[in-house]
Amino acid sequence: MKDESQDVLQEMKIDVSLEDLALLKEFLMKLEDKAMAFAKDLRQSFNPVPGSRLLDLVRECLVGLTQIPWLVTSAGKVLDVLEVSGGMTSRKSGRGLRAISETLRILTNSNYGDLCEHYNVFLSEGNSSSSSSSSASSSSAAAFNLICLHSGVALKSLIGCGVRSVILTSGTLSPLPQTASEFDVHFGVQFSGDHVIGKGQVLARVLSHGRGKERLLSTFEHRSKPEYMISLGSTIVALADRVPDGVLVFFPSYAAMSGCVAHWQSEGSVWAELNRIKTVFVEPREKANFFQTLDQFAQKVESGSGALLIAVCRGKVSEGMNFTDKMARAVFLTGIPFPNKQDPKIRLKMSHEDRMRAERRELQTGNEWYRVQAYRGVNQALGRVIRHANDYGAVFLLDARFGDKSISVSLAKWVSGVLLAKSFEECVADTAKFFKTATVSYAAPLDKPKASLGRVRCSSSDKKLSSTQGSQVKPKKFVLKKPVDISVRYKATALSTVLKDQLTKEQRLAFKKALCSYKETRNVKSFLESLQLLQSQSSLSTESLQLFKDFLYEEDVALFEECLFHNA
Repeated sequence: MKDESQDVLQEMKIDVSLEDLALLKEFLMKLEDKAMAFAKDLRQSFNPVPGSRLLDLVRECLVGLTQIPWLVTSAGKVLDVLEVSGGMTSRKSGRGLRAISETLRILTNSNYGDLCEHYNVFLSEGNSSSSSSSSASSSSAAAFNLICLHSGVALKSLIGCGVRSVILTSGTLSPLPQTASEFDVHFGVQFSGDHVIGKGQVLARVLSHGRGKERLLSTFEHRSKPEYMISLGSTIVALADRVPDGVLVFFPSYAAMSGCVAHWQSEGSVWAELNRIKTVFVEPREKANFFQTLDQFAQKVESGSGALLIAVCRGKVSEGMNFTDKMARAVFLTGIPFPNKQDPKIRLKMSHEDRMRAERRELQTGNEWYRVQAYRGVNQALGRVIRHANDYGAVFLLDARFGDKSISVSLAKWVSGVLLAKSFEECVADTAKFFKTATVSYAAPLDKPKASLGRVRCSSSDKKLSSTQGSQVKPKKFVLKKPVDISVRYKATALSTVLKDQLTKEQRLAFKKALCSYKETRNVKSFLESLQLLQSQSSLSTESLQLFKDFLYEEDVALFEECLFHNA
């Protein structure tokens, strides 16, 4: 294994000298001493600390040594050596160095003025690094966090490269004035288009009171009341019972979701009723169980028995997942996902927006930014229900605050344009009537959509023109591409996650080679032997090996399972 590692190192041209290691070690020891003093200052400071202070600290450690770009390069070489030669254990031990390297790269590539004005440094106790900030430590001890508070920094850098046009397109850019304010750029053209569906394809209702006339209000003070949680659950039961196939229920936070689910389970009746009408799944926080849960949800929906998935706004399910057609015939939203104001990143961002607003009145305030983040989280979750021009479904907003016009106007136009506030009894009747009609009216075959809608391709049979047509061109026939099965998407993502988490770079290269060989030779036994060799050299589990069978040729699956069982 050692000889193989050396070969890989030579192939990757990784060259780390003892002198390089000595200089890197000296820098890290100086940085550790400086960081301890800096951490003490941060704990005693009540004012935001600009990101430039972190760059100054790094420069102090570099006196008599070298420059930051060299440090980033050297750290990258060391990390490559650790990953190739040390396996999983060494790769995990290199996380701190990787975080430092990434922070140094950001400091190097950033304008000093931007670091002073638009970056902040804060100290978090415990492991609280996240994707929105760069942490100089990922251990359980205190961590330095460098966070960029202004989206315009990245866009300004792009425009500075001399690009002639910048086009931003997304389904969640609205409200557009706030988006322009965040980027601090004048957009000469702004356009908000209509949805590809007609108004009759979506049912949207606001309920201020649930079953039993209890007020539906998911504020922090109200959401823990037992009578509210029971009314909320009973309302979902009554409405979901009229919805076919898959249903998604979104809570504003993990705390709200776990509290309500726990109460339903302990109380008994609501949880039993939910599982009577549909099999209930709850979004897990652990990545290892996430894709398995989604796969089970998809299988239940496909079986015709129906399923209900409970998840959170701004979580894995609510953003980026494609719940096409019967995978989501209804979305329930139980509250408004306002960000946590106790999060230092949120406090710093709001303070930054207020500071910029004081200098330029056309920009948004911190509170305006805060509200927009919540509404975007709402629109992301609601968007799971309609995925193409022939889709249809229902949206239920189970919080009295959605009846406020100042909030409803911030919803996506395809929802706000048909949104009505109704009583519980009226909503139940409307739901039954809508799906009775929609399952007939909008269950049209996918070969008859409007030509201008959705992803389209030209039918090959229409490319040939009759010789009798002369110069007259026959109108092309368009058909929508059928969306990829939701379970296949999840399985592919799950496999990618396993490869990244359980295999080193060297082992991933070996897997890629084995997979290419299988595609060429169709030798499934040889492919399985390669996988089991990787298993003996890594933390790859037998359960993980089962994921690979979904990507074999269908006629090879039985042999793969037989060999796997025999060798287990």
